[in-house]
Amino acid sequence: MVAAGVPTPSPRHAIVITQLALDIAIFSRMSFKTQLQFRIGINSGSVVAGVIGRKKFAYDLWGDTVNTASRMESHVLVDLFK
Repeated sequence: MVAAGVPTPSPRHAIVITQLALDIAIFSRMSFKTQLQFRIGINSGSVVAGVIGRKKFAYDLWGDTVNTASRMESHVLVDLFK
């Protein structure tokens, strides 16, 4: 999971995260001998963020924005290189 504009809000968060997604797609296409397939879900909105865990800490995000991005990732099929 990647988030832009967290914890410091940024007016460019949508541009930054979209550029990252395109950069990952282009890098994977150019760097691996076999075609690597992956999916990306992007959504914009408010989230709740926090640190979880007692022994091993992890920063996590929750909310409808995260759930929608997850559903987009798992259900939308797009081939950027066709």
